[in-house]
Amino acid sequence: YFICEKLILIILGYVVVTEASEYRGALQIFLWLLIADLVDYLLSYSSIWFHIGAFPVSMNVVKCVVFGLTILNVWIKGLLK
Repeated sequence: YFICEKLILIILGYVVVTEASEYRGALQIFLWLLIADLVDYLLSYSSIWFHIGAFPVSMNVVKCVVFGLTILNVWIKGLLK
């Protein structure tokens, strides 16, 4: 079930990347993050990699941070135009 859910998101991400314009680069990063998430799920079942203090770091945290920074970067570039 979870593998199919991740594959559906990858396919949906690919469709969105092919149709997007302004956020194309950010969506490509999102697509690669989804593929990396599938690999992480298959290898370690999305387990926690390590802790920073009491905060657990896993692929989900990395995905959110990287994609959030990417979208923020695109948004700031749009404001500066």
